[in-house]
Amino acid sequence: LYAADLEGYASNHGEVQLINFRLNTINESFAFDEKELFSKALGLFSKMIYEPLLDSDGFFDKEIVEKKKKDLCDAVRARKNNKTRFASSRAVELLCEGEDYAASVLSSTEAVECVTAKDLKARYDEVLNSSPVYIYFVGALEGEKVLAKVKEILPFTPRKAEKLVTEVKYEAGEFRRITERMNIVQSKLCLGFRSGMTLAQDCY
Repeated sequence: LYAADLEGYASNHGEVQLINFRLNTINESFAFDEKELFSKALGLFSKMIYEPLLDSDGFFDKEIVEKKKKDLCDAVRARKNNKTRFASSRAVELLCEGEDYAASVLSSTEAVECVTAKDLKARYDEVLNSSPVYIYFVGALEGEKVLAKVKEILPFTPRKAEKLVTEVKYEAGEFRRITERMNIVQSKLCLGFRSGMTLAQDCY
């Protein structure tokens, strides 16, 4: 596949957590002897999401799950290494405490440690079969050809498009001053405000 690149990662967009997959491959016109590169690349992606490595019980491999849990917990603890970013994320967590917007894309060590291979597979199947799917293509192929190949190789089950509703809090509540002490050379100051305004309002 001529150095095709396929990766997956999670990200937050407002109150919604996204599971992203990115697939890059060269245009077939630049390949010497390969044809249908786009179809082959989609086939690789399809195999990854529809045929993951499972154990004899039909769950994700426990050894791999435990290793990934350890890696994720290490990443959560490492947030403090970047003091500026950590201070900013903590400010959001405290300002939006109890709201979906406050959720970290990395979650917490407590939540990660509770995950089991069985529960993870069940949640994976639920997301794969019911969550909205958005596909973006950038390239020189015709749109109709791309759509036909996607429908052929990625057999997503029909699902309802969910309208995402943002929870808006118009009142900021009482003023709070929070100090967290760490052994650092330079302090970080973050100020959080609520405007009580949304994109849908004329006064925005």
